[in-house]
Amino acid sequence: MASLTATFATPPPLLSPRVAVGGGGGAAAMVRTCRRLTLRRSPPPPPLCVGSRSPAPPRASASPPGPPGAAGDAGSAAPPPPPSVGAPATPPATTWWSRLRAAMAPAAAAATLRTYGLSAVLAYGLFDAVTYSLSAVLAARAYLAAGGVWGWAAAPKIFAGMWLINNVSRPLRVAGALALAPVVERWLLLIMANVSPVHGGLSEPVNRVVDSLPSTELLPKIVVNATDYTTLHRIADGTLSPLTGPMTKADYDSVLLKKGIERDGKLWAWTIPLSLPVTAEEAKALKAGEPAALVSESGDVFGTLTVDAAFSWDKPAFLKAVYGTERTDHPGARLWLDDPRTDLVGGSISVLAHDEARPFKDRILYPQSMRALLKEQGYGASVAFQTRNPLHRAHEYALVYGAEKLLKEVGDSSKVGVFLNPLVGQLKGDDVPAATRMETYIKLIDGGFIGEGDMDEELWKSKGQNLREQTRLAGLDMRMFYGGPSEAVMHAIYRQNLGITHFIIGRKHADAPFDDKSAIWGDFDAQEIFEKLEGDLQIKTVNVGFAAYFEELGHVGLCSENKGKTTVSISGSKMREMLNSGSMPDSRVMRPATAQVLMDYYAAKNKSATA
Repeated sequence: MASLTATFATPPPLLSPRVAVGGGGGAAAMVRTCRRLTLRRSPPPPPLCVGSRSPAPPRASASPPGPPGAAGDAGSAAPPPPPSVGAPATPPATTWWSRLRAAMAPAAAAATLRTYGLSAVLAYGLFDAVTYSLSAVLAARAYLAAGGVWGWAAAPKIFAGMWLINNVSRPLRVAGALALAPVVERWLLLIMANVSPVHGGLSEPVNRVVDSLPSTELLPKIVVNATDYTTLHRIADGTLSPLTGPMTKADYDSVLLKKGIERDGKLWAWTIPLSLPVTAEEAKALKAGEPAALVSESGDVFGTLTVDAAFSWDKPAFLKAVYGTERTDHPGARLWLDDPRTDLVGGSISVLAHDEARPFKDRILYPQSMRALLKEQGYGASVAFQTRNPLHRAHEYALVYGAEKLLKEVGDSSKVGVFLNPLVGQLKGDDVPAATRMETYIKLIDGGFIGEGDMDEELWKSKGQNLREQTRLAGLDMRMFYGGPSEAVMHAIYRQNLGITHFIIGRKHADAPFDDKSAIWGDFDAQEIFEKLEGDLQIKTVNVGFAAYFEELGHVGLCSENKGKTTVSISGSKMREMLNSGSMPDSRVMRPATAQVLMDYYAAKNKSATA
């Protein structure tokens, strides 16, 4: 391994002396060392996959100008000096030999090491091991073929032969290591990745998507509205594993009574029943064990349901179990009471793939693609933040705080993946549309604003990690139930099936009050419900309290940690009024990039209304 340092004239700082000389301290120590080195190297560019983002373009800093590396300069290095006037241009590499020499030049080799870190070192080590072994055999055979005999006198000659072979083969070993480094990189990332198990004890997410359907002309028809269409597709792609279709009567009753479903004799957490609503006429036409055609509101057959049984829908009992109140003057109750369908059906489904056409379709991730991403990136831990609203800075801080709390726990040994994971399914009519919300999130993340001024820069640097580079936007196409604590558990189940290891639960999670604005649930009931669940749930929650911008701090912080300090806040109604009138809110409350998208949305909405 020492020859690697000699060949690469400028070894990167990540090569600790302990690793360079081969110190290990056992297998466990080697794994920990591998994690540290891989975490602390400069990360490669993000892969071009669904949900990935391009590096943020240069932008003006919100902080006052200062020297390079100072706050407000984002720690950027000074640009390299321009080449001297009249300096000869470097000729391009045209032959295989010139390209090989260029790749082995100190600057190029150092760049490869910075990109692949430990992976490049291990790749070179593999070539070293093979070369030294072969050179020993070849040198010994050559010595014996020349008439030499075994003995102590043979050792210097054999070692001299090995030295010659190794020096001649060094360019090939270096070239081989450079080529093999990406392969070793992928192998290391797969080893270090930690992906949550699928809910319900399954080894893989449920997959009920098919390429084609049998003839459905003679089958009874079930007309599925847009909201239930989305739910059925989340069953089909595994987001709602272990369900293979709308809930049977047994599962439905189990959720109402036990807040869980049974699989293989074990209870698994589940808090909102998901059977398929049907009309009384549709229910009469269904027969247990026989298929029915699933038809969209536009009249297209998109799947089939093998019926287990149809049963009557006791809406009052459903509402009491899910929402914890008999009052019906709230948005959650109206979702169901305004639905004229009176019956439910359960069974197993097969559906055709959904053709997503919304402009942010590449920002939506599903269980298979998210799990693949977690493995590709080598995330040893991951955390998701749920939202249905554009982010104020206090909302944004919940994501930052949750990520930093996890970073403190595992950041020395694990790379932390951070996901802004908004719902982009059906919402209330007065919620901001998904396309507009996604535009605000894209501005926030791709613009590099996430955590600006509020995150703990020193913490991230001390762990060798980067919040902005490790934060991704990943939309989740699922409806809202406005179900408070019950829905918080469902949100956690979705994320576990996506492979996420930790889920942030804030104050008033999935909250929607009574019509008189009084609260249905306590501020932190959605956090406390996880302590009361009887069913199994593998994902871990990260609890976050109230947050606000504090004048004395100059940034956002938790209210519980800053009692007595002066907060800067704007009420929700005042914020909507300002955005609706085109007035930019205080940047201490909402990022200007987010506010501008919302002002444009309201301006277009108002113009359309008056046209």
